Amino acid sequence: MTRHITILTALLSTALGAAALPANAGDIQIRFGSSSSRWNTSSCSVSYAGELWIDGCKTSIRVDRDLSSEIVRAFRQAGYRAHCRNGRVVVDFYACDRPKVRWSSSRYAMNMCWSIDSVELSTHRRAPSIGTRRNGHDPVRYRPAPSHRGWPARHHR
Repeated sequence: MTRHITILTALLSTALGAAALPANAGDIQIRFGSSSSRWNTSSCSVSYAGELWIDGCKTSIRVDRDLSSEIVRAFRQAGYRAHCRNGRVVVDFYACDRPKVRWSSSRYAMNMCWSIDSVELSTHRRAPSIGTRRNGHDPVRYRPAPSHRGWPARHHR
């Protein structure tokens, strides 16, 4: 008996381009012999906390998993020694070059504390801002009070 396995995933849509795939490419079919199973993946969505760039390579960090463990996994895949300590991610790069790290997210902020041979990363959820536009930019910018330097002496009382 010949076993047929047909798996069509979203990875193919990104690799081949959405135009090259049929309309039902979001469905996954797995057939073993006469039995078959079918799941519709187009209704399943994955939410991401942000994007972590390590030495030019992007890793998408998922929300549905532990944020620290996802960041540790990303650094280990990039070839660095990483572990969690006291709720923070510690990356050791003893003899290696210092990693080029960039974090991009609208929902989570990342603090980086650099030392000679390691970096500590901590993340926290950003507070929702009041009165923001849809694109996330604040319509009213903070303007500091004008300084009195350069004003005529009569204005200083």
